[in-house]
This record gives sequence, C-alpha cells and structure tokens, in this order.
Amino acid sequence: MTATGVLIAVAYYILSLRSINRSRQAQLYMQLFQLVHDEKTMRNWGELINMEWSDYDDFERKYGSDNNLDNYAKRQNIWWLYDGIDFLYKQKLIDTEMVYQLGHTPFVWQWKKFEEIIRRQREFYNLSELYQYWEDMVKEMEKMKVEHGYSPEPPKTFSSYIKTKE
Repeated sequence: MTATGVLIAVAYYILSLRSINRSRQAQLYMQLFQLVHDEKTMRNWGELINMEWSDYDDFERKYGSDNNLDNYAKRQNIWWLYDGIDFLYKQKLIDTEMVYQLGHTPFVWQWKKFEEIIRRQREFYNLSELYQYWEDMVKEMEKMKVEHGYSPEPPKTFSSYIKTKE
C-alpha cells in the first residue's frame, strides 16, 4: 500500500513537472514571438532587407558604425536577437519547430542578405564565432523549409519588390 502511494506520488510529480515545463516553454515562446514581431523589430528588419551596397567597402561607407550609427544599432538589434534565439535552441530551451514558427523566413533572408558582410567582419575583427548560433540555425531552417515543402532559397525579389508583367 505504501509503495503504491509512493509510485502515485512520483507519477503525479513527474506529470506536474512536465506540465510546468510546457507552460514555461509556451511563455518563453510568446515572449520571443512578441520580440521578433514587434513593430520596431519589423521596421528595422524591413530597413535592413532593403539596404544596397556594391562591396564591403561600400557597405562600410554607407552603413558602418563609424558613418551610420543608427543603421548599425538596427543591425545589432536584429542580428543579436536572432543569435540569442538560436543560443536558446542550442541550450535546448526551445526546439527547432519553435524557432521555425518564430521566424524561419526573416532569419534565413537576413542571413542570406548579410552573410558575406558577416564573414568579412569575422575576419576583419578576428571574431570567428560572430553570429555562429544564427548561422547554424539558418542551416536547420533551410532543411526544415524543404521538409515543409518550400525552397530554402529566398526569391530573387526578397529584398525589393519587382513589378511583374501584366
């Protein structure tokens, strides 16, 4: 009788822990969702995705922190947010599906747009792990996009609208 009572108590405790864990994951997801889809974040994302430059030097002249602190702040706001979310994934605090639902398209498109700039900055500033979590997660998101029936590559018009012929 005592053993049965202990087993029931242990089972109840395990079920309670699972329920609490799911509630915490849901709360974390909603907090991240609000950050990723916040009006300020979306404005920053839109401005960044529409940036244009011819090469790294042109990028630095137009958007580098020495010349355009506002743009630098917007980039850091977005890029560190994405890297931080992907750090949570690496720590197993959120799962791949949660990250996918949070923002598979914005995460991948921003990476594709700025990948060469980030790689140059890694070399220039000797920061080989700069945004590494974000880069790793983009690889996962590309796989998941294929699993969900989508192309992992952004469309040619991903950074600007191109009117189609009527």
